[in-house]
Amino acid sequence: MSKITVGCRLPNGLVLRLQDGKGGEKRVTLRGQNADMNGALYIQPTHCGYTEVDKDFWDGWIAKHSDFAPVVSGAVFAEATESKARGAAKERVKDKTGLEGASAEDSGLKKSED
Repeated sequence: MSKITVGCRLPNGLVLRLQDGKGGEKRVTLRGQNADMNGALYIQPTHCGYTEVDKDFWDGWIAKHSDFAPVVSGAVFAEATESKARGAAKERVKDKTGLEGASAEDSGLKKSED
């Protein structure tokens, strides 16, 4: 089976489920942007989780879920290789997922001067 790399810009990843046509179900857990943080508190804006997935599974799942909001927004996407997926994540850095942390400036907070 051929493989592709699925990028997931959601913080905690996502579980993709697909019926196999025999009464069973296949599941793939996508790594999210927090997957390799090693305890760090700050997430780089281009950080993305990368998961190698069977191309047949992805093709079947995307055919049924092409209108899923994270797919439409580009928060979940697929590329042929991990290096291409990393490039695609850099291109999406300004695209919002809706799950970004709050910005102090956008919230009207000011630094306290003691």
